[in-house]
Amino acid sequence: MNKSLLYALFLTILTISSVTCGTNFSLTPLSKLFETSKSLSKKRGSAGNLCCLPRTVSMLGDYIFFTPNSMINSFNGTSSFYADYKLGKIRQEVSKSPTGQPTPHILYTFRIAGSQYVNFEIMNNQCGCVKYQYDFDWFCLPNQGNISKVRIGHLDAKRIVSKSQQQFMETFIFNDNPSQSENCWILNTYSQDSFGSSLENNYNMVESVDPNVFKVPDICPPIDQCKSE
Repeated sequence: MNKSLLYALFLTILTISSVTCGTNFSLTPLSKLFETSKSLSKKRGSAGNLCCLPRTVSMLGDYIFFTPNSMINSFNGTSSFYADYKLGKIRQEVSKSPTGQPTPHILYTFRIAGSQYVNFEIMNNQCGCVKYQYDFDWFCLPNQGNISKVRIGHLDAKRIVSKSQQQFMETFIFNDNPSQSENCWILNTYSQDSFGSSLENNYNMVESVDPNVFKVPDICPPIDQCKSE
């Protein structure tokens, strides 16, 4: 069974240890995990989707990861996610604390024209960028796994359980607006496999975004200096 976009995102966040900026900049494609994947997430309106995030999104989160590794048994961090899919803009930020010292990591994604996009990635007060071609779409959950209806307070929600020989994952989603049944919010995700176990919680979720969050710092190069992938 293919891993879900959520699980792939979580593993990506947790395994980020360094980034090389400047001429040898190597991009970790966090944002692509929130966009269309032909094998996992269909385009909005597809019969293969359970539901999708709203077209404008702001939400915060926190996570913790436990691993059998004897050197780092666990670490935790925080995250934020902002997207305006109508304008083709995404900002993601994670801060992990394997040693108690938070390490922020920021990724901006912007549509340039058509299917061309640019990513700006910031870590350790350094910024690099890369252009790439991609079929941009907003994040949708595939209609797969064992899905059951549950209640979270007065809200209708769903529990999604996916199992395989190597992985167990449980996700809770809810919809706070019955008139927009195609939309949903991801409350939390628990996963366990040979790498360890993780729990991610989301909160402060709203269908709006402050345009100022998409302002790229001056330490980043201009777009015309970004290399193409």
